[in-house]
Amino acid sequence: MAEEGVPLTDDGRVDMDLFSSAFGEDIIQQDKKALKQITSLPDYVENNVGELAELLIPILFNEFIGDKFLIFRTSVFDDIFNGADTIIVDKETGKIVCAVDEASSIHSSSFLAKKHKIEEKNNKGGVDLKYGITYNKGEIKLIKLQKIPLFVLGFPLNEVADMISKINFDKPSEIEKALFNFFVALINEQSKQNKSNFKLKKIS
Repeated sequence: MAEEGVPLTDDGRVDMDLFSSAFGEDIIQQDKKALKQITSLPDYVENNVGELAELLIPILFNEFIGDKFLIFRTSVFDDIFNGADTIIVDKETGKIVCAVDEASSIHSSSFLAKKHKIEEKNNKGGVDLKYGITYNKGEIKLIKLQKIPLFVLGFPLNEVADMISKINFDKPSEIEKALFNFFVALINEQSKQNKSNFKLKKIS
């Protein structure tokens, strides 16, 4: 998304450093300090497979709907403190239509627990993003966002690396189409439950 002018880091996340003009450098450093405190805790475990899962969603969604939406990873701050991994922005309206969190298989206890927690957030209006982005006629605006619908997607984490290695942007495979349609079904189902207007179309 760097070619669209979206300020992203090398790993595809919203770049917190570029918000210093919007929030002030002191705020950015305070947030980085808070992140360091969390990630240095003994029970904090960085999961490489989970990291790959967070990469898969933007890659797959950009493959199929990148012409209409900007899809990219949230800042590390919003990932850890607000529970949102991916942002989807409507190119036409410039608004963030939803945020996405990733979890393990939809049959796992962690997925069900996360889904319940997200339902509670949506019942209160949605998730807030401190390092948010809007897009208007090609112009990027860095701003705090409030009450964004949040959805959770689940899939077998042990298959993520293999899925990413097989993605073909020139000629999407049937597996990629099936996985995208599966995610679309999950989002649309949750959107209906949350009485959100956001809906995606499946790929035939």
